[in-house]
Amino acid sequence: MDYSSFDLSLHDRLIQLAFSELETVYDLTVREKKIFRLVKQYHHRCRVSIRGELVTRKHGLLSGSMFTNFLGTLINLAMIDATLGDTCLSHACGDDNLLISTHPLNVTRLKNVLSQDFQMSVVIDSENVKSDVFFLGFRFRGQDNMCVGSPRLILAKATFSEHFLDMSSDERLGLRVSSILSNYTNMLELVSKLIKDLTVSVSLPEERVTLTSEKEKFLLYKKHLLI
Repeated sequence: MDYSSFDLSLHDRLIQLAFSELETVYDLTVREKKIFRLVKQYHHRCRVSIRGELVTRKHGLLSGSMFTNFLGTLINLAMIDATLGDTCLSHACGDDNLLISTHPLNVTRLKNVLSQDFQMSVVIDSENVKSDVFFLGFRFRGQDNMCVGSPRLILAKATFSEHFLDMSSDERLGLRVSSILSNYTNMLELVSKLIKDLTVSVSLPEERVTLTSEKEKFLLYKKHLLI
């Protein structure tokens, strides 16, 4: 199932409801709540310039970030659930959907409800309504023609190119830092671009040193990264 102009067509009321539901999921501090609601208000009535004229947005999702993609996913799932209820299993990522059912779906009703209740235009190609799932050269089929074959795994493989390793935040940060610092060539190139002259003066809290080689510049730069 494919939406037509999903981000631009979303009603502002749906977006505000998604923000409100998302806020209840997290245990935010007072400061975090203020920031969250500021983002919500900005998304609700931000100003944009169109051909030199300043206007206020009244609908549509500000697309282009992982956060707004997450909001779009929540709204998409809410609309599908409101339309189909428990009659099928649905997976979504942004405006992309995978609907799995043990019985034929009423495609016409689905399109009409999404159009009338949510003002969303839906394009459903009959060729994409199948009784099995084809992925990586295999067809996955379950009992009574139900498309099982681990749809979550199939969707994950189609979406992510790497396996997500479960580790603590400190371990993940340590791996990132070591990965950056271990790449001596790239770091040296970065430093040489940041410092144009071969000889530069660097002011430190208790000392003043003069660097005369690229290696010394790199070592000092690395030292301050680790502080």
